[in-house]
Amino acid sequence: MIAEAGLAALWLAAALAALQLALACDVRVFARGAQVGLLEHKYGILPDLGGTQRLPRVVGASKAKEMIWTAARIDAEESYRIGLCDRLGPLSRGDRAQEHAGHRQAKSHRRKHEALDASA
Repeated sequence: MIAEAGLAALWLAAALAALQLALACDVRVFARGAQVGLLEHKYGILPDLGGTQRLPRVVGASKAKEMIWTAARIDAEESYRIGLCDRLGPLSRGDRAQEHAGHRQAKSHRRKHEALDASA
């Protein structure tokens, strides 16, 4: 018996803690074009919010290890194919503006990390 159901709806991207939170939900719906991944290994840490436990239960041990160890991002279609999301939804026109802003923010974030890596 389920007292309450959890639903995760992802539009643009889910990485690190966001994907781990989505994995704790009963149903995951991703917008086409969304990117997801557990990127902690890229920063020298492991997923710490249940991602190492929940991801293998959802996608299988082999795929989970690959995603965690390579810090790979996968798109919504691949997520659906491997069972990480339960349903795909469309991006609306308003979401496309958010998607563009998200890509700009991601580029800025990457540049900051590249600058930090270069200074080390």
